[in-house]
Amino acid sequence: MRIIYATSDLPSWINVAQNMQNIKNWDPIYWITTPKNELVVQKTFPNAVCQGYIDAIRGEYTHIKYMQEHIVLDQNILEQYASYEKTAIKMMDRMDPTAYTFNITERTQLYYEFLQYWLNVIKILRPDGVLFTESPHGLFQYMLYVVCIENNIKIIRYVPTHISGLTFLSSHIEHTPVYLENVYERYLHSNENGEF
Repeated sequence: MRIIYATSDLPSWINVAQNMQNIKNWDPIYWITTPKNELVVQKTFPNAVCQGYIDAIRGEYTHIKYMQEHIVLDQNILEQYASYEKTAIKMMDRMDPTAYTFNITERTQLYYEFLQYWLNVIKILRPDGVLFTESPHGLFQYMLYVVCIENNIKIIRYVPTHISGLTFLSSHIEHTPVYLENVYERYLHSNENGEF
């Protein structure tokens, strides 16, 4: 499987990737890095495209071979992704601390640039899946997420809980995993008062 890693900079994720490569043939093809782990990722997975996290937030993406043969946003694509645009534009509030320096035209243009970039990455690299270690709360992460959703690319997202050491997996930010709903329902019905 060809995997995009959108993970934190904890060294253990490199170990996870190595283990998954050895056990399940997960091939890291793209890794969003930080200064803390970039050199180790490059050394460990020399064929993976490394994208700096801070650069990605700024919309400064790593060049990918064959990117000149790129997808151009047209009416069909914009209509396909229209339901995500409002959320993406709203997410950019975090990028505008004064609320007056990043206007709607600039936000829309950045949204288009991020959408076009990820559509091209998916076309060129052909990932089978993407691994997130958090909910996609940055614009570049969110756009990767929606492009994967729309292109039926598997998503694995780690979701921490407020219970120490308890994490669960999810493939969508919009839905609670069915297995969690089932556990909740079983627990709720096993207690007469429905109290925790």
